[in-house]
Amino acid sequence: MRSFININALAMAAVALTVLCMAPSKVNADIITYAADECAETGLPDFEFPCDGGCYSFANRRSFRIDEPGNHCVTIFEDVMCKNSVTAFGNPPAADGICIEVSTGTPQLSFTCVAKTNCNN
Repeated sequence: MRSFININALAMAAVALTVLCMAPSKVNADIITYAADECAETGLPDFEFPCDGGCYSFANRRSFRIDEPGNHCVTIFEDVMCKNSVTAFGNPPAADGICIEVSTGTPQLSFTCVAKTNCNN
């Protein structure tokens, strides 16, 4: 007996597989940034980043939380290229599970996070 594959079902499966492969994968987040004070969820997206020394956007963010144990240094910058630092948060207080509100009175557009280190401040 011959088996016939439904062309529509095959096409739907191909589309679903393509969409699944294109979806961004969740990073192993060390730091989560929030649009509100006190790491409150506001309905706006909360962004997760690895604490790998990379330069990431902090635009429209007001607080962050470290989710990985150990020492961390989080530096906030007033530009988008992580060149003009505003402030740095070491360990403590940038320890895992603690929410840190960032209010410097200046633009806060980017940040870096380095794990297993303390800030020099």
